[in-house]
Amino acid sequence: MIFIFNSKDRPAFNPMRETEIESGKIRGIAGGNPICTVFKGIPFAAPPVGKNRFRAPQPVEPWEGVRDCIEFGPAAMQPDRSYEPVTGMDMYLTPYRISEDCLYLNVWTPAETKEDKLPVIFWTHGGGNFGGFGHEPENDGEGFARRGVILVTYNYRLNAFGFLAHPELSAEDPNGVSGNYAVLDAIAALDWTRRNIAAFGGDPDNITIAGQSAGAIMTMCLCTSPLSKGKFAKAIFHSSVLTGKEKKGLVPGEVPTLREAEKLGVRFMESRGCSSIEELRALPAEEILRQRESFDYKYSLGQIVDGYVLKRPYADAMGDGEMPDLPYICSYTSDEFLPEGVVHQVITDGARLFLENQLVLGRKPAYGFRFSRPMPGDDKGAWHTADLFYLFETIDRTWRPMTGYDYELSKRFADYWCNFAKNGDPNGSGLPYWAPFTKDCRKIMDLGTSNCMIDAYPVVEEGYKL
Repeated sequence: MIFIFNSKDRPAFNPMRETEIESGKIRGIAGGNPICTVFKGIPFAAPPVGKNRFRAPQPVEPWEGVRDCIEFGPAAMQPDRSYEPVTGMDMYLTPYRISEDCLYLNVWTPAETKEDKLPVIFWTHGGGNFGGFGHEPENDGEGFARRGVILVTYNYRLNAFGFLAHPELSAEDPNGVSGNYAVLDAIAALDWTRRNIAAFGGDPDNITIAGQSAGAIMTMCLCTSPLSKGKFAKAIFHSSVLTGKEKKGLVPGEVPTLREAEKLGVRFMESRGCSSIEELRALPAEEILRQRESFDYKYSLGQIVDGYVLKRPYADAMGDGEMPDLPYICSYTSDEFLPEGVVHQVITDGARLFLENQLVLGRKPAYGFRFSRPMPGDDKGAWHTADLFYLFETIDRTWRPMTGYDYELSKRFADYWCNFAKNGDPNGSGLPYWAPFTKDCRKIMDLGTSNCMIDAYPVVEEGYKL
């Protein structure tokens, strides 16, 4: 027997393809699943070029008519990463544009009306503060949209463009600081989301901030900066919960003071053959980015304790409870940066210490997990960043021979995250129970191999603070 259904037999569904935000009207495009509309390349700040280079993000100029938001904006200026072992083969082989004009964000929404008030995940990409972008191949919001959750991703300035401090720059800034432009970009994108997400059917009071690696560090900065206080409801840290103390042999995250960063900026300017900020602003972006033997910008520039954006190192502030008492998830992968054992140990122990410290502070118990599924196709294990292809249900975008098990794991992963975004608890129907980390249950969820609660060893002694 053959059944033929007419459209009148189907439930009505009218996803938003156009909406109006504070800068003007925009038009999106249907996702691979038509229930989802993707608005790509929405400017959340003015282009940080010319006089805006090395300056806090500035307001967007409004536009007339309807702006097509159907292509991703350029990624921030960054070096080629396709040569990198493991991650380069999965994340950076697809061509992408880079430009100094990079402050764009993307919204995946399943909303039918502006009154839907859907939960929102605000995602910050990783990349070591010198690479990455919000629309990397593994990042996609269609899986979240199927579960009634909106995803926002964005770009922020990187390397010298995002972190260069200098006495001249501090002198011209109204707050007397310089260098944390990337963090200010993140705050500007979060502020934009709070002001505009209702136009996409989202709930500005139910935003979960989340990020991986350097994006997790940025998320921790949002948790501790006075400029983002009260602007989110939950937070998730993937693979970068660092400690701020040297106890237990853990390496602290190095966050320079403003004066230390300014000295570094003087060195950077000299490496470019410039004698003033005016000359540095006049250089082509490629010259700012170009690697020089006299200055390795890749690992020299990052967040700064400037007394304005960040009052203290983010890890110290988190350890002492200078962050909101909200639901949190923190995680690590079972192989992270192996064979770089020290870095791996910092991340894994840092995540466990964060869970313990929430108990010491008398805060809501956090949820911890380990991603342990070895990526098919090589012997690198569950490496740093591998979990993201599962989280965003984009494992089919890799060259790897995925199995039905991988697709089931990916579905479970996304289910947990969307449940957490909705109500602060990852648990839901049909999922293995994920208990929060408590004094009587020092366990974390294993996603990948056992898919159940496992002991969070080594257990830190009672009373130890980060």
